[in-house]
Amino acid sequence: MESGSIEVCHLYLCCLCSLTVICRESLSSLLSPELQQRLLQAGVLESSDDASETPESSGAALFRSTLRVSNLYLPTLARPLQSQSHSPLYFHSSYPTTAADSVFFGPDTYLFLDFMSVELPKLAFQGASAAATRPRCAVDVCCGSGAGAIHLARYYNNDASNLTPVPVVGLDMNDAALDLAHVNSTLANCASSITFTSSDLFAAVAHRSNIDLIVTNPPYIATSAQDGPKYSDGGGQQGLGLPLRIVKEGLDVLAPGGYFLMYTGVAVAYNQPGRDALLEHLRELETQGNVELVGYRVLMPDMFGEELSNEAYEDIGRIQLVGAVLRKLE
Repeated sequence: MESGSIEVCHLYLCCLCSLTVICRESLSSLLSPELQQRLLQAGVLESSDDASETPESSGAALFRSTLRVSNLYLPTLARPLQSQSHSPLYFHSSYPTTAADSVFFGPDTYLFLDFMSVELPKLAFQGASAAATRPRCAVDVCCGSGAGAIHLARYYNNDASNLTPVPVVGLDMNDAALDLAHVNSTLANCASSITFTSSDLFAAVAHRSNIDLIVTNPPYIATSAQDGPKYSDGGGQQGLGLPLRIVKEGLDVLAPGGYFLMYTGVAVAYNQPGRDALLEHLRELETQGNVELVGYRVLMPDMFGEELSNEAYEDIGRIQLVGAVLRKLE
């Protein structure tokens, strides 16, 4: 492809990804036969038998995009980044996101980044070799589409700054997510400072001693389906199993004086409406003397109510979304 046509192709893909289904005639008006074939081979386009959105095209060959595109920095997120005022576009899986390797992008993504944009300016990294407001290395575990890692890179690596860029590492077990995360970081002009790596949580960075910041938006939905989407399965304890494991293993690799930021969901029982199992766990960690619970707040008191039909939530009245900030003591 000619380099000058890349932006045009990107625009066409954005248009294509905004559609549920499209007939071959309309597709041909957007993309050349060669590009159509390449998208089909890459799995970005696939044939569809859903004519519900295009009744006028009954009998015509239909196609759907396996990807969608979103602008994450919505007007409601009124806290701009320090650098790069443009709003990047993020590719992610199209609806429905039911495949095991789906790459989710939605309310959790927006709330996670809004939480980060509030908390990052408050952090002081005493162990960092550069300015106290910058970590030596930042890690986004369960990085999914790469939104968290990209936010970190755009926040800390100001184009106008002469400081050495903060290396950011995005970790995930979903290869499809890692592929899209790399694409998204390229579109956001920050791929040079981010490394996306396949890893079972922190296994790939366990050797590092300079991790001053960990952020995570882990799966937290309880599910009994063995082949459900990786992005939502929080494991046992009504979805709290994986977040608790991330806290434990994350604190092991975090450098003394470093910070751990977690956005996640907590199931709240009907008969104990004021009990927060995650907060109890973090307060218990604090009593052990090597961790300080710097901040904890409810970001959304009731979310994803449709999940409560799952038998794992039989005694649960709501799922609340929370943000926690921990500091590892020196």
